[in-house]
Amino acid sequence: MSSWQFSITFERRDPLSKGWRNAHLRQGYVSRIARLADRLLAGSPRGEQQEQRLVKILSQYLEHDTDVPPWLHRIALGTHEQDHQGIDVVATTDVGPLFIQVKSSEIFKRHFEAEHQRHVDRGKRVPILDVIVVNDHLTDAQVLGQTLGILRRLRQQVERHGSFLPAKRQKSR
Repeated sequence: MSSWQFSITFERRDPLSKGWRNAHLRQGYVSRIARLADRLLAGSPRGEQQEQRLVKILSQYLEHDTDVPPWLHRIALGTHEQDHQGIDVVATTDVGPLFIQVKSSEIFKRHFEAEHQRHVDRGKRVPILDVIVVNDHLTDAQVLGQTLGILRRLRQQVERHGSFLPAKRQKSR
């Protein structure tokens, strides 16, 4: 779903040949950009797989189960534009779209939540969304249960506030 683009170039060598990185580590510096790029490139395919896994689990649930909540209509991957806003999965419901961000670990979840809160604190208009951790350690039933719980909470929030968090007002002097 995501395509990572960087305005810098860097050499990425075989992970087994650590000579290039170790030389920089011995000298006491590894550029923050290179570390970030390594992390993004390593995490991107795994993140996409987990997003697709979540959509597949929920789509099968909507098609085959009889106890589907009447307010849940459809589930889909977010668009490219939504992905840039931090929205990976969109659930269509009776109150409008509900947005989910998928992360592969608790650490990435906490990092995303902190970044999302910084946007709110800076007065940016951000979508109401929740973050779910989906990884290979969770069964499909666990993923389904957690996602339905998140969607119920999001639905209640959207009923109260709409699809976007209100921007904080700047204090007047």
